[in-house]
Amino acid sequence: MLKPESMSKIFLVGPKTKLPAVVAKLHELKVLHVVDHIKGELDIGEPLAIAEKLSALLVEVRTYKSHLEAKAKKFRKEPLNSGQIEARLSEISKEYREITEKQKAIEQELPGIGEDLRLLGILNSLHLDPDSLSGFRTITSFVGFFKPDQKFRQRLDAITKKYTIHTAPFEAREAVSLFVEKEKTEEVFRLLKGYGFSELNLQKLSGFKGDVKDSIKKLNGRIEKLAEANENLSRKLEKLKSASANFLLNAEEFLATESEKAMAPLRFAQTKQAFVIKGWVPKKKLHMTVEEIEASTGSKVYIAEQEIGHNDKVPIILKNPVLAKPFEFFIDLYTLPDYREIDPTFFVFLWFPIFFGYMLGDVGYGIVCLLLFYYVKKKMPSGKALINAMMICSVSTIFFGFLFGEYMGYEGTTAAIGNALHSIGIPMQKVVAEGSVSYLFPHIISRVHGEMMVAGYTLPSVIVIAAILGIIHLNFGFVLGFFNVLKHHGLKDAILEKFSWIMLEISVALLVLGSKVHLPSKYIAPGLAVLSLLMIVAGEGVKGAVELPGLVGNIFSYFRLGAIGIASVGLAVIVNEQLAGPMFASGNIILILVAMVIMVLGHAINIGIGILGGALQTLRLHYVEFFSKFYTGGGKKYSPFGLKEGEEA
Repeated sequence: MLKPESMSKIFLVGPKTKLPAVVAKLHELKVLHVVDHIKGELDIGEPLAIAEKLSALLVEVRTYKSHLEAKAKKFRKEPLNSGQIEARLSEISKEYREITEKQKAIEQELPGIGEDLRLLGILNSLHLDPDSLSGFRTITSFVGFFKPDQKFRQRLDAITKKYTIHTAPFEAREAVSLFVEKEKTEEVFRLLKGYGFSELNLQKLSGFKGDVKDSIKKLNGRIEKLAEANENLSRKLEKLKSASANFLLNAEEFLATESEKAMAPLRFAQTKQAFVIKGWVPKKKLHMTVEEIEASTGSKVYIAEQEIGHNDKVPIILKNPVLAKPFEFFIDLYTLPDYREIDPTFFVFLWFPIFFGYMLGDVGYGIVCLLLFYYVKKKMPSGKALINAMMICSVSTIFFGFLFGEYMGYEGTTAAIGNALHSIGIPMQKVVAEGSVSYLFPHIISRVHGEMMVAGYTLPSVIVIAAILGIIHLNFGFVLGFFNVLKHHGLKDAILEKFSWIMLEISVALLVLGSKVHLPSKYIAPGLAVLSLLMIVAGEGVKGAVELPGLVGNIFSYFRLGAIGIASVGLAVIVNEQLAGPMFASGNIILILVAMVIMVLGHAINIGIGILGGALQTLRLHYVEFFSKFYTGGGKKYSPFGLKEGEEA
């Protein structure tokens, strides 16, 4: 529980002929965390012969998986081999190319038809046919768009009287067709240019004969046929997607697995005739691993366990009880423990809910959080660990809510409700103030009104308790640090580096309390303080001296536990009594409805702030204040060969 899973350091040596069998078995067992070989006296291994073919097939499968949108999260398992995959891919490729090439041809044809229809539409608006624009020897035609004014005809008449002109509105512009004698072509063209004339390229219509309306009808018919053909192709493509999705997903999984196996030797050492694999196996699985590999290779592979060296980076498997396991998320988020140090997960499990619940501390808020996290857990199974941890924190919030006597920000109720609750056995506290009677819910500590006397000063109870929790938490860290140093460096270093800080805290407490603590000599507290300071410097050097002010800052950080709690209550009281309360008391139905909206939004915001602030502040108290007293971290996560993403080791 307080240490990671015990690991065994092993190496395997065998002939290259047995390498494929060993790789296959290790991939199946999913137990060996491979230590990648660095080239030295021994070369790095080479991929298996089939690796290149598998990689090419995998690329092709993933290409068609993307093209055919095979995205199912779950799929029906089918046994496959590389030959079957290659054959089926060839069929899919052929069908896919045929469909997409035809679709591409349609896409390329449609814009041309659209442009032809537009040109024919212009001619139709001008009452012209394609035939009427060619075959003249003495006449020039102009067809296009321009911006005429009232003097245009006069200017045209001044150039020539021999012309025929038609104009018609088209696409919010003025279309024109003008036939003039050839001798006047240049002059007429200059006139049109002065009116912003843009000539249409009618060469595209050279193949059209006869009535323009017939041509338009034929083109529209062609568009309908192309649309129908495209729709059929789309249906074929959807059918291909449906028929090939399961195969592609199976093929990708198979090829990814086989490719991983084929490329695995790049992580091993080799000679001309043999291979060497180094790695880590959980100690409890070592015997099974040896038996399985020997059985699959006919005992042709030598397997030996080596002693773990001081500088070995041992992969980490956290080992915690079921309730504490969700809190491994926070350790993984920070850094995994070193193999030789204490795993702090269990202590995070103990303290995290306490701090979170102490800050949010409301029965109603705790129930809302519990239901919210339960709902989110159903929708986001990937976040199961974090959500389970927050559900435990929600239970803690409910517990502290009973301790503080708070229910959605209410600490008490009216006389009528209080009397009713008291009559059924709930120990309500009667309060008489200015002639009015009210009742407080059962509680042990009041976050708003509770006070304590400390060294002659009156302080809020929740702040004092937060400081006490902080001192306990920090010293718990020093004690863990003491045992860590004791194990690895001996008693002297443990006393100088960790116990000295506890001595310093005791001496400061004695100095602060002064006359309230009776000591045999007035020099004991100052002497203890000086001795502890000398021990800190002796144990940690200048670093220890520099960190002395930080201890006070660490303790002050825990004051936030109470401050955040008081702020949460304050916001709830504002929502209940100052914003919504008067509206409820008015008796106006509209104001009551507004008050209900304010209550919902106000408490939702308060809960959101409480969850975010509570979680972040609790993480900070662990990562910065607590872990710094004993925790080094830097462990590498156990990642066995063959384990897929999302699977548990």
